[in-house]
Amino acid sequence: MDYLKKFQSKLQDRWDQGNHWWELRACDYYEKFAEPKIIFPDIATTCRFALDRDGYFGTNTTYFIPGDDLYLLAS
Repeated sequence: MDYLKKFQSKLQDRWDQGNHWWELRACDYYEKFAEPKIIFPDIATTCRFALDRDGYFGTNTTYFIPGDDLYLLAS
């Protein structure tokens, strides 16, 4: 907190803050992680898609498409 206090004036002007100036805003789509989705990496040398029906959370190097459309997965 001592470190962040040095930047408080700049942090208070951010558009992406949560309830307090030191927080990031909450994700608008947390519930989508628990639903079926097609997940894929941001960088790959081949097509790499997987169906997740177990509600996994990915890291910052994966993305997802909500839904479990097997036709879309096979495309």
